[in-house]
Amino acid sequence: MRVHLNPEEIEKYAIDLKIFARQSASNLKRIINKFETIPDRWFDNEFEHRKNEFRYDIRHLQKEIDNINAYHLFLIRKAKSAREYLEHFLASKSVSNQNTSNEIFEISSSNASKNTNNEDALKDETFTDKNGNNWLMRISNSKFLRLHNTRDPIPDGFKGSDCFANFALEKDSAGNSRLRLRDILTPPSLQNAGIGSHMLKKVESIARHFKVTEIYGSAPSQSNSKVRSWYKKRGYSFRVVSASGGEEVYKKI
Repeated sequence: MRVHLNPEEIEKYAIDLKIFARQSASNLKRIINKFETIPDRWFDNEFEHRKNEFRYDIRHLQKEIDNINAYHLFLIRKAKSAREYLEHFLASKSVSNQNTSNEIFEISSSNASKNTNNEDALKDETFTDKNGNNWLMRISNSKFLRLHNTRDPIPDGFKGSDCFANFALEKDSAGNSRLRLRDILTPPSLQNAGIGSHMLKKVESIARHFKVTEIYGSAPSQSNSKVRSWYKKRGYSFRVVSASGGEEVYKKI
Protein backbone atom coordinates (compact mmCIF):
# COMPACT_ATOMS: atom_id res chain seq x y z
CA MET A 1 0.00 0.00 0.00
CA ARG A 2 1.25 3.48 -0.85
CA VAL A 3 0.53 6.45 1.36
CA HIS A 4 0.55 9.78 -0.45
CA LEU A 5 1.21 12.87 1.67
CA ASN A 6 0.82 16.37 0.33
CA PRO A 7 2.52 18.74 2.80
CA GLU A 8 0.66 21.75 1.42
CA GLU A 9 -2.75 20.10 1.90
CA ILE A 10 -1.83 19.15 5.47
CA GLU A 11 -0.77 22.73 6.20
CA LYS A 12 -3.96 24.16 4.71
CA TYR A 13 -6.07 21.88 6.87
CA ALA A 14 -3.99 22.77 9.94
CA ILE A 15 -4.58 26.46 9.26
CA ASP A 16 -8.33 25.84 8.90
CA LEU A 17 -8.28 24.15 12.31
CA LYS A 18 -6.37 27.06 13.84
CA ILE A 19 -8.88 29.56 12.47
CA PHE A 20 -11.78 27.44 13.73
CA ALA A 21 -10.22 27.18 17.21
CA ARG A 22 -9.54 30.93 17.37
CA GLN A 23 -13.10 31.80 16.31
CA SER A 24 -14.58 29.23 18.69
CA ALA A 25 -12.53 30.58 21.60
CA SER A 26 -13.65 34.13 20.81
CA ASN A 27 -17.32 33.13 20.59
CA LEU A 28 -17.06 31.09 23.78
CA LYS A 29 -15.53 34.01 25.66
CA ARG A 30 -18.34 36.28 24.48
CA ILE A 31 -20.98 33.76 25.62
CA ILE A 32 -19.31 33.34 29.04
CA ASN A 33 -19.13 37.10 29.57
CA LYS A 34 -22.79 37.42 28.61
CA PHE A 35 -23.74 34.59 30.94
CA GLU A 36 -21.96 36.18 33.89
CA THR A 37 -23.98 39.40 33.46
CA ILE A 38 -27.37 37.71 33.91
CA PRO A 39 -29.17 39.60 36.70
CA ASP A 40 -29.49 37.95 40.09
CA ARG A 41 -33.27 38.35 40.01
CA TRP A 42 -33.38 35.56 37.41
CA PHE A 43 -31.91 33.07 39.84
CA ASP A 44 -33.95 30.22 41.29
CA ASN A 45 -33.19 26.62 42.24
CA GLU A 46 -33.59 25.33 38.69
CA PHE A 47 -31.44 28.10 37.31
CA GLU A 48 -28.68 27.32 39.81
CA HIS A 49 -28.74 23.68 38.69
CA ARG A 50 -28.63 24.58 35.00
CA LYS A 51 -25.90 27.15 35.64
CA ASN A 52 -23.62 24.51 37.13
CA GLU A 53 -24.27 22.18 34.19
CA PHE A 54 -23.56 24.98 31.76
CA ARG A 55 -20.27 25.83 33.43
CA TYR A 56 -19.27 22.16 33.25
CA ASP A 57 -20.04 22.13 29.51
CA ILE A 58 -18.06 25.34 29.05
CA ARG A 59 -14.98 23.77 30.66
CA HIS A 60 -15.41 20.78 28.35
CA LEU A 61 -15.59 23.04 25.28
CA GLN A 62 -12.48 24.92 26.39
CA LYS A 63 -10.63 21.62 26.69
CA GLU A 64 -11.73 20.62 23.17
CA ILE A 65 -10.43 23.93 21.80
CA ASP A 66 -7.09 23.25 23.50
CA ASN A 67 -7.06 19.80 21.86
CA ILE A 68 -7.69 21.36 18.44
CA ASN A 69 -4.78 23.77 18.95
CA ALA A 70 -2.54 20.86 19.93
CA TYR A 71 -3.64 18.93 16.84
CA HIS A 72 -2.88 21.99 14.69
CA LEU A 73 0.72 21.96 15.97
CA PHE A 74 0.96 18.22 15.32
CA LEU A 75 -0.17 18.66 11.71
CA ILE A 76 2.33 21.47 11.13
CA ARG A 77 5.14 19.19 12.37
CA LYS A 78 3.77 16.36 10.22
CA ALA A 79 3.75 18.56 7.11
CA LYS A 80 7.32 19.67 7.78
CA SER A 81 8.47 16.06 8.19
CA ALA A 82 6.65 15.03 5.01
CA ARG A 83 8.26 17.86 3.04
CA GLU A 84 11.74 16.98 4.32
CA TYR A 85 11.15 13.32 3.41
CA LEU A 86 9.97 14.23 -0.09
CA GLU A 87 12.99 16.49 -0.62
CA HIS A 88 15.33 13.73 0.51
CA PHE A 89 13.54 11.18 -1.69
CA LEU A 90 13.69 13.40 -4.77
CA ALA A 91 17.37 14.17 -4.21
CA SER A 92 18.18 10.47 -3.72
CA LYS A 93 16.17 9.49 -6.79
CA SER A 94 18.00 12.06 -8.89
CA VAL A 95 21.35 10.59 -7.88
CA SER A 96 20.32 6.95 -8.36
CA ASN A 97 18.90 7.64 -11.83
CA GLN A 98 21.83 9.75 -12.98
CA ASN A 99 23.04 7.27 -15.61
CA THR A 100 19.63 6.37 -17.04
CA SER A 101 17.68 9.63 -17.05
CA ASN A 102 17.77 12.39 -19.64
CA GLU A 103 19.27 14.87 -17.19
CA ILE A 104 22.32 16.37 -18.84
CA PHE A 105 24.15 18.31 -16.14
CA GLU A 106 23.91 19.65 -12.62
CA ILE A 107 24.00 23.25 -11.49
CA SER A 108 27.61 23.66 -10.41
CA SER A 109 30.57 26.00 -10.66
CA SER A 110 32.24 23.70 -13.20
CA ASN A 111 29.28 24.01 -15.54
CA ALA A 112 29.09 27.72 -14.88
CA SER A 113 32.50 28.18 -16.49
CA LYS A 114 31.11 26.75 -19.72
CA ASN A 115 28.33 29.35 -19.87
CA THR A 116 29.43 32.96 -19.81
CA ASN A 117 26.00 34.55 -20.24
CA ASN A 118 24.02 35.63 -17.20
CA GLU A 119 26.73 34.60 -14.73
CA ASP A 120 24.81 35.98 -11.75
CA ALA A 121 22.15 33.29 -12.22
CA LEU A 122 24.05 30.80 -10.06
CA LYS A 123 24.97 33.22 -7.29
CA ASP A 124 23.12 33.84 -4.04
CA GLU A 125 20.37 36.40 -4.40
CA THR A 126 18.41 38.41 -1.85
CA PHE A 127 15.01 40.08 -2.01
CA THR A 128 12.38 41.63 0.25
CA ASP A 129 8.85 40.23 0.08
CA LYS A 130 5.64 42.26 0.28
CA ASN A 131 5.50 41.80 4.04
CA GLY A 132 8.95 43.30 4.57
CA ASN A 133 10.76 40.01 5.19
CA ASN A 134 14.26 39.68 3.72
CA TRP A 135 15.13 36.39 2.01
CA LEU A 136 18.28 34.74 0.72
CA MET A 137 17.98 32.40 -2.30
CA ARG A 138 20.69 29.80 -2.79
CA ILE A 139 21.16 26.76 -5.04
CA SER A 140 21.50 23.64 -2.87
CA ASN A 141 22.37 20.03 -3.79
CA SER A 142 22.50 21.05 -7.45
CA LYS A 143 18.76 20.45 -7.78
CA PHE A 144 17.11 22.81 -5.32
CA LEU A 145 16.62 26.53 -4.99
CA ARG A 146 16.17 27.15 -1.26
CA LEU A 147 15.21 30.22 0.73
CA HIS A 148 16.26 31.44 4.16
CA ASN A 149 14.76 34.31 6.15
CA THR A 150 17.77 36.50 6.91
CA ARG A 151 16.35 37.59 10.28
CA ASP A 152 17.78 34.26 11.53
CA PRO A 153 21.45 33.22 11.36
CA ILE A 154 22.25 31.05 8.35
CA PRO A 155 22.86 27.53 9.70
CA ASP A 156 25.78 25.31 8.78
CA GLY A 157 24.91 23.09 5.82
CA PHE A 158 22.39 25.61 4.51
CA LYS A 159 19.06 23.86 3.96
CA GLY A 160 16.73 26.82 3.65
CA SER A 161 13.16 27.14 4.82
CA ASP A 162 9.95 25.46 3.68
CA CYS A 163 10.09 27.54 0.46
CA PHE A 164 11.94 25.82 -2.34
CA ALA A 165 11.99 25.02 -6.04
CA ASN A 166 13.15 21.64 -7.34
CA PHE A 167 14.33 21.32 -10.95
CA ALA A 168 16.48 19.37 -13.41
CA LEU A 169 18.25 20.21 -16.67
CA GLU A 170 17.42 17.76 -19.47
CA LYS A 171 17.59 17.10 -23.19
CA ASP A 172 14.47 16.22 -25.17
CA SER A 173 14.27 13.66 -27.97
CA ALA A 174 15.47 16.27 -30.48
CA GLY A 175 18.55 17.08 -28.40
CA ASN A 176 17.27 20.45 -27.16
CA SER A 177 18.10 21.48 -23.60
CA ARG A 178 15.15 21.98 -21.28
CA LEU A 179 14.65 22.78 -17.61
CA ARG A 180 12.08 20.64 -15.86
CA LEU A 181 10.43 22.41 -12.92
CA ARG A 182 9.38 19.58 -10.62
CA ASP A 183 8.09 21.67 -7.72
CA ILE A 184 7.84 25.25 -6.58
CA LEU A 185 6.43 25.34 -3.07
CA THR A 186 5.50 28.13 -0.67
CA PRO A 187 3.57 27.27 2.54
CA PRO A 188 0.13 28.91 2.86
CA SER A 189 1.37 31.10 5.70
CA LEU A 190 3.94 32.70 3.34
CA GLN A 191 1.82 32.97 0.21
CA ASN A 192 0.64 36.20 -1.47
CA ALA A 193 3.90 37.94 -0.55
CA GLY A 194 5.66 37.55 -3.92
CA ILE A 195 7.99 34.78 -2.74
CA GLY A 196 6.91 32.28 -5.41
CA SER A 197 7.35 34.91 -8.13
CA HIS A 198 10.91 35.61 -6.99
CA MET A 199 11.72 31.88 -7.00
CA LEU A 200 10.26 31.45 -10.48
CA LYS A 201 12.27 34.41 -11.82
CA LYS A 202 15.43 32.90 -10.34
CA VAL A 203 14.69 29.54 -12.00
CA GLU A 204 14.12 31.33 -15.32
CA SER A 205 17.46 33.12 -14.87
CA ILE A 206 19.15 29.73 -14.34
CA ALA A 207 17.43 28.41 -17.46
CA ARG A 208 18.73 31.33 -19.55
CA HIS A 209 22.20 30.83 -18.13
CA PHE A 210 22.25 27.29 -19.54
CA LYS A 211 20.59 28.37 -22.80
CA VAL A 212 17.65 25.99 -22.50
CA THR A 213 14.80 26.19 -25.01
CA GLU A 214 11.97 25.98 -22.48
CA ILE A 215 10.91 25.47 -18.88
CA TYR A 216 8.21 22.87 -18.31
CA GLY A 217 6.55 20.82 -15.58
CA SER A 218 3.36 19.04 -14.56
CA ALA A 219 0.41 21.40 -14.83
CA PRO A 220 -1.93 22.12 -11.91
CA SER A 221 -5.34 20.52 -12.29
CA GLN A 222 -8.14 22.29 -14.17
CA SER A 223 -9.92 22.84 -10.86
CA ASN A 224 -6.93 24.73 -9.45
CA SER A 225 -7.73 27.94 -11.31
CA LYS A 226 -5.76 30.13 -8.90
CA VAL A 227 -2.41 28.45 -9.61
CA ARG A 228 -3.15 28.16 -13.35
CA SER A 229 -3.87 31.90 -13.46
CA TRP A 230 -0.64 32.53 -11.51
CA TYR A 231 1.37 30.79 -14.23
CA LYS A 232 -0.52 32.48 -17.08
CA LYS A 233 0.21 35.94 -15.66
CA ARG A 234 3.91 35.05 -15.82
CA GLY A 235 3.87 34.06 -19.48
CA TYR A 236 3.29 30.31 -19.16
CA SER A 237 0.97 28.19 -21.30
CA PHE A 238 -0.57 24.72 -21.01
CA ARG A 239 -0.45 21.76 -23.38
CA VAL A 240 -2.02 18.29 -23.39
CA VAL A 241 0.64 15.56 -23.39
CA SER A 242 -1.33 12.33 -22.93
CA ALA A 243 -4.43 10.62 -24.26
CA SER A 244 -5.96 10.82 -20.78
CA GLY A 245 -5.75 14.61 -20.87
CA GLY A 246 -2.63 15.06 -18.75
CA GLU A 247 -1.14 18.53 -19.11
CA GLU A 248 2.19 20.31 -18.82
CA VAL A 249 2.78 23.94 -18.01
CA TYR A 250 5.58 25.47 -20.09
CA LYS A 251 7.30 28.64 -21.24
CA LYS A 252 9.67 29.11 -24.15
CA ILE A 253 12.95 30.77 -23.19
